[in-house]
Amino acid sequence: MGIDIGGAFTVAGVSGAQALKIAGASDAFTIDTTGRTRYPTQIGFQAGYASDPGWWAQPSGWTVWNYQNHVPYNIGGGFSGGRFTAPVAGVYLFHWTCYHYKPSAVVGNYIHPMLWINGTDQANYRFSAYWTPAGYSFDSDLTEMLYLNVGDYVDVHIYFSAAGMSGYPAHSHFDGWLVG
Repeated sequence: MGIDIGGAFTVAGVSGAQALKIAGASDAFTIDTTGRTRYPTQIGFQAGYASDPGWWAQPSGWTVWNYQNHVPYNIGGGFSGGRFTAPVAGVYLFHWTCYHYKPSAVVGNYIHPMLWINGTDQANYRFSAYWTPAGYSFDSDLTEMLYLNVGDYVDVHIYFSAAGMSGYPAHSHFDGWLVG
C-alpha cells in the first residue's frame, strides 16, 4: 500500500525544490521535485595521498597498503589509521587502484592486491603484471562488494612475488561506500 499525494505537497514546512525532506540533526535524505534523491549522510570515504612520496619499493611477500596522508571525505567517520571500520552493518562497495613498476626481469613475477576483513584474507585474488616485461609500469585495481558487521574492518593488502616491485602512492586511492 502506497501513498498517492496527487499534486504539490508540503512536509514539515518544506516545499518547492525539496518536495520531501526528512530532517533531523542533518538531512537523512531529500527528494526534489524532479524525483532526484540525495543521501547527504550516506557512509563513504576516499583516501589517497596529497603529496608525492615517490615510488615505494616493496619487499617480497605481503604488504599492508596504508592510506593516511589525504582523506578528502569520510562521511560517517569509518576511515581511520589506514583502514575502514564499518559503523553500521550492511553491504559496502570498495574500490582500490594503484600505479606500479616492475623492474624484475622475470616475466612471471606478479602482484596481487586483496581486501582483507578483520586481518584475514578473503581469497579474492587478483593477479597483475604476470606477463608484464621488466621495466614497465602498469595499473592495478580491484572492486569488491563485501557484507560487513558493525566493527568489521577492511584494509588493502598486496602480495609482491619479488622484491623491488614498486607502487606509486601518489597515483593510488582506496574508497568505499555503504550501498545497502
